Formats: sequence, C-alpha cells, structure tokens
Amino acid sequence: MPVSDHALTRLVTAVNPASARMHREPESLEGAVEEFLTRRARGEDVDPRAFVASHAGLGPELASAIDALVALERVTGGADDDEVPERVGPYRILREIGRGGMGIVFEAVEDRLGRRVALKVLPAELLTSQRARARFRREAELAAKLDHSGIATVFGAGVEEARPWIAMRYVQGQTLSQAIADARERQEDCVAICGAAARDAEVAVAVCMAKVARALQAAHEQGVVHRDVKPSNIIVSPDGSPVLLDFGLALPEESDGHSLTRTGDTAGTPAYIAPEQLSGERTRPDAQSDVYAAGVTLYECLALRRPFEGPTPVALYRSIAVGSATSVRVLNRRVSRDLAVIVATAMERDRSRRYATAAAMAQDLEACAAGRPIAARPVPLTGKLLRWARREPRQAALVTMLLVAVVGLALFGGTWWASRDEVLAAEKVSRDRERDEALAAGFVSLQAEEDADPFFVRALELDPGNLEAVAGRALLQASRRGHEAAALASLAHAPTTSGFEALRNFCRGEQVTQDEGRAFLAEATSLDLFLVGTCLSRQADRGPYSRRRPDQRRALRMLEEAVVRSPYARPLLHSARASAASDAGDESVTRSSVDALLVLWPDSARPVFAAGMALYHFDPEAAAPILERATRLMPHDAGPFQVLGNLHQNLGDSETAELWLWRALDRKRHAETYNSLGISLISRGCSDEARAAWMRGLALDPWHQSSWVNMGQSYYLTSDFPMARFCFERCLERDPRDAQAHGMLGITLQEMVEPRLARAHLERSIELDPANPRYWVRLVNFELLQGEHAAAEVALWSALEIAPAEQELLDLQAQVEQAR
Repeated sequence: MPVSDHALTRLVTAVNPASARMHREPESLEGAVEEFLTRRARGEDVDPRAFVASHAGLGPELASAIDALVALERVTGGADDDEVPERVGPYRILREIGRGGMGIVFEAVEDRLGRRVALKVLPAELLTSQRARARFRREAELAAKLDHSGIATVFGAGVEEARPWIAMRYVQGQTLSQAIADARERQEDCVAICGAAARDAEVAVAVCMAKVARALQAAHEQGVVHRDVKPSNIIVSPDGSPVLLDFGLALPEESDGHSLTRTGDTAGTPAYIAPEQLSGERTRPDAQSDVYAAGVTLYECLALRRPFEGPTPVALYRSIAVGSATSVRVLNRRVSRDLAVIVATAMERDRSRRYATAAAMAQDLEACAAGRPIAARPVPLTGKLLRWARREPRQAALVTMLLVAVVGLALFGGTWWASRDEVLAAEKVSRDRERDEALAAGFVSLQAEEDADPFFVRALELDPGNLEAVAGRALLQASRRGHEAAALASLAHAPTTSGFEALRNFCRGEQVTQDEGRAFLAEATSLDLFLVGTCLSRQADRGPYSRRRPDQRRALRMLEEAVVRSPYARPLLHSARASAASDAGDESVTRSSVDALLVLWPDSARPVFAAGMALYHFDPEAAAPILERATRLMPHDAGPFQVLGNLHQNLGDSETAELWLWRALDRKRHAETYNSLGISLISRGCSDEARAAWMRGLALDPWHQSSWVNMGQSYYLTSDFPMARFCFERCLERDPRDAQAHGMLGITLQEMVEPRLARAHLERSIELDPANPRYWVRLVNFELLQGEHAAAEVALWSALEIAPAEQELLDLQAQVEQAR
C-alpha cells in the first residue's frame, strides 16, 4: 500500500477534524507531515517541493521527511482507492454513500435476493496475514448473530481481490453526526430528532439514546462489546428509530483483546474512549466502556460539542483522563437536571458510580422522558471537591495552604513576618526538588529517545542558567542530524571545565578523550564527571561495536564517581548510573542502582521508570512490576508503556508486547515505538503489517536508522532484494559510517549478482567495525561463493586473529581448507 494511505492519518483526523481545518499552519514537524499525508489521501495533487517551501519555518527536517515519504510511495507503488468497482462479491454497486478512516461504504444490491445493503469495503492492509483473515471472519460471524431492531444486521462478509468487505442492513436516514453538524449550522442548542420541536428536542434525544442503550444491552447479553459507539455510528431512520452501525468490528467479551482494528488502529475513536483505558486501569473495553461512549454521544447531542477536546491526541487523552467536563446544563439551559445527572453518570470516571449496564442507562433515560424519577443521583459537592483534590493534588495542596495561611494571618498577625526567612528557605528547598525532578525526567527521556526539551526548559525556569539543563539541551540538539552547530552555539556561555569540553567534543562529532588520571579526577566536580559519563554513554550508542563496551565501562566509572562526589542524593545521578551499569553489562552495579532508586524515590515517576529500564535487560520478570508501577505514576507518558512492550517481546510474548506498544502509541506516536511494534509483528509472521508500522515511524522521523535497517532485513528475508537494497541505501545516505547497513547491503548486492559492489560494502563494514566477527563471516562466505579461495583464506586468518574462539569462523576454516 502507498505511504499516503488513510491509515497513516487516522489517529490524528479522528481526534478533532474541525481543529484540523482551523489550524491551517502546522506548528510542528509531525503536524506538517500529517497535513501532507491527509491532503495526499484526499487525492490532492500536492507538490512536495512547494509544500516544503510553504513551511520553511520547520527547517530541513521537513524536507527529509517528505523526501522519505515520496521515495517510499514511489518504490512501494500506489493503489487507486477512488475507483468505484462495479461489483464486490455477490453485490452490484449502486453508489458511494460515504468514506472514512476504516473504508468506503457503498449502497449495493444483492441480485439473487434483490436486497439493498450497505456494503463496507475496508483497507486491504488490515488482512495482510493469515491470522488477520481468520480474525476478520470470526468477528464477522459474531456480528451476524446479533438480532435486534436497533442493530444493523450483518448479512455477510468476505474478501474480494485482497480487500475485505462487510454487507449490512441498509438503513435510510441521517447519522447523529450529520444531525449535530446541521444543528450547529442552524445555531440551535440541541439536535432535532426527526424534526422535533425546539421545546421537545431534549426529550426526543433522551428517547433516541434510550433505544440505543437498549440495542447495546442486547449485544452485551450476547457477549459482544461494540467498542466504537459515537454519533457517526448511529443512524436515525425517518420514523425516529436509531440503528447502531459497525458491529462488524465489535469485540467478544471473552476474547484475548485482539481484534481487526488492532492491526493498525486505536480501539475506538479517541474522543469516546473511556478514561480507564487511557490510564491503563483496563487493557480492553467492556460493557461499561460502551456506556461511557454512549454518555459522550448523549452529551454531544444535547450540547453540540464534545465534553473533552484537545489540539493533539496527547492533549485530548489528558483532558479525558484528568479533566472535568463542563456541565451540559451550562451549555444548554433547557436540559433538565435529571437528564444532566444521567449524562454525568454515564460519563463517570469512577466506574463504581457509572451505570453498570446499558439497560440501567436506558431505564433512567426512559424515566426522564416520561417525567418519572430516575435512579441515578448527582455527586455531592464534598465528593466533587475530593475528586478534584485527587486529580490535582498540587493545586489542592496549594489551596489548602492558602486557606491555612489566611487563617494564620488573621490569628497571628505579624508572626508570619518573623518566620519569613524559614518560609523562603522552604520555598527554595521545594524549588530545588522540583528542578532536580525535571532534570532527571529530561535525561531519562533523552535516554529513552523521547522529547526531553520541556523538562530542561522547566528546570531553567526554576533555576535560570542551570548548567545541567544547558548541557541537556545541547545533548538533545547534538542527537538530531544537522543541529550540531546549534548545539555548540548553546554552549557558548558554558564554562571551559573538563566536563563541558567533553560535551563540546561530542557535539562536534569528535571522540570524548578525557582520561581518568589523577589530574582529571583531582579537579573534576560531580557535574564534570556526570557530563563526561553521559557523553561517553551517548558516544557508545552511536559508535561502532568494537568501541561500544569500553566506552560504556568508562561511562559507568565516571557516573559512579559523580554519585559519590555529589553533596546529596540526586535522582539525576542515580538514574544515569543505573542506565550506564545496564549498558555496560554490570548486573551487580545495576541491581544496586535500582535498589537505591526505589528506596530513595519510591513514588517519583522518572526514577522508578529508570529503575525498570535498567533492570529489564538482566531480569525482565522482576522489571515488569516496576515498569507497571511507572505506568501508574506517569499514565500519560508513552515511555514506560513502550519499554514494557519491548520487555514482553524479549520474553517471547509478542501479543502482550503489541498491547503495550499500542497503548504507548495512544499516548504519543514515536518512531522508536513504531520500530518496536514492527519487530513484534514480524516475529509473528505479519510482515506486511510490520512494514506498515516501520513506514509510519519513518513518516515521523526519516532519520530513524533502526527502522530502515529492520525494514530492509524483512525485505531481504522475503527475497525482495530491490526493496532491501533501497532501505539499506537510505540508511547510508543518512549515516555513511553505519557498519551494519554496509554489511546488509553487501549481502543483498551479492544476491543481486553485483559482486564488485557487494565486496566493497562488505569490506567497508569491516573497516568501520573490525572487531565484529559477523562482518568477517560474511566476507569469507562471499569470497568462497565467488571462487576466490585465496582471498577467503586471507580474510579468515585475519578474522581468527581478532576472534580466535568464534565458532562460525572455526566452522568456515574447514570449508576454506577443503577448497584449497
């Protein structure tokens, strides 16, 4: 499928289509990429160069991203989704009804029965594996068993020319989303169901949604959860009867949580997802999740706006998880108190207060419409205050302190002034603690390849001129291609100590050469040692295999000394020590560092996250509960969710890994997370889905080397050597010193019978990383296959001098001697 397929933009456009139209000028690289993809998906002829020029403020990174997208689209080919087929399966197409992120809906006729149907044709990439096809058939069969007047019956499903389709009962009428849009255009206060008079509109909505809730209850009694209740999936017929659509993508309650949409989409539309799914309290939707979505739909019908909005998925999710919706009566004064209580109860964040069943919601709606008492009761003021305090503990604590301060001033008058110095000292301690937390968060995020800049900015707000924050921002810039000069410029006013000189060398791409002799250690401060250790860790990450372990060990020695020399325990230093010990393979120091982090900062999110990341390389089963604790401490941060995904992948549980990775992507779409998802999918044999994941990541970050390498290897393993070559050459365009890419390109060119180029790349991989025996094995095998026995023997003896115990080389020795 082409890169510009609808699936690439679904997560953003589903959040808030209106805001996408209002914000014409993207404020970020990701926003610009999404705009480009969306316009291409709509069929617009967007000139890449003109598009980049119109967003010149985003710099050269946008040009690279668009270049990667166009190149991938050119190589992978395109598909004409705009062509309307004449037939699909046994159905003759009459016209297109509509289209969206999950496919195109046609009005069609089944000739044999003369029956009109709504035929939904889904994207082909949903069924690119045998497992996905089986899942599709299972879910279609499940939906076909639902028999209720308020549910669009599924007549059949199948696959036509690799594209899946679902045939449903054709319902004539208007969706609630269309009715909402019409009411907004007419500047009304509420949706008008079937032309209901303005004074009766709210009652008509209550009656309509009661019927929807009854339909949901019928499905739940059959063990089926809808998962995507929203206005666009409810169509109202001319007689006012609502019908629920899209049960073809429903989820059986006893399933393992996987379903058709999990191969490429969020389970449900973001604005209607229940808070417990976003917070991680529940990993899969249930009947109460449908009740919540029905409550949001009811709110939108009554107020003509959603209860929670956000300009980005992350902002929206945070609003749902911790925000407070404006009362529907504030937006529409004609809504009765009872109806407002029903809306609030259906949307309750506390599941124990939310309607337990859709039937309970339906009963209250029916009672409200008939003027009878309802069962639900509003939350009292004290309860609202307690909830607010739990959601916003800092603000609640501040209000409490202010109230205490007011009482204290009234009672004790000038006593406060006598203790002013103590108050200022306490404020400084609090500010220093918050600064240290921000710094630790910044460097942990930097290590996890997340956006660390907001944390460093916060540290500078609390402590202007803070050298650690300045260093962190320089490291962040130096990690981005083409930003090395900006990184050096940011250090213009930094001191010339050994630590900052090491950082300047790193930003210039030079080796960090500070030794560990007496002179250095005599003058080095804790900050110097931290900076040198951090630079050595980053240098090891981007350096060749042969220098990686020595740099990691040097980094660990520096960071251990930094911890010792610090005047007090700091999460920044202990987190860095734990990470360095894990990278260096020192299990004893890693466990010691993890223990220190968990004892000193047991309820601090970033130290707990750092502890879990460090431990999972040695003891993933022990690391899992630590990382799960981190997800509870930082529920809106993608980092711990992604690491848990990687952890379960390493344990061989690819399905659990995917669940954690999708939850990470629900919070923030990041190239590294898509890379991990691709690895998980490829391990299950879903090669097409894995490549789609890598391409999504590359759309966000065209510099992401691991995604290019992994995608290239997947093509190599399926013998698609031209595509593999394309991927490895893309790697080398961005980093000509990538030894792994040279080696993979060499064996790819060998398969393409280009021996001269193949040999050049194989030799270049050895030149860049001579201590890696894998590269020597490839060269020896290549020379043997070319019949160059003398060259194979020379390469073999050179390799054995470096790695005399390497088993693959010893096995090759017999072949070389036999060929001599």
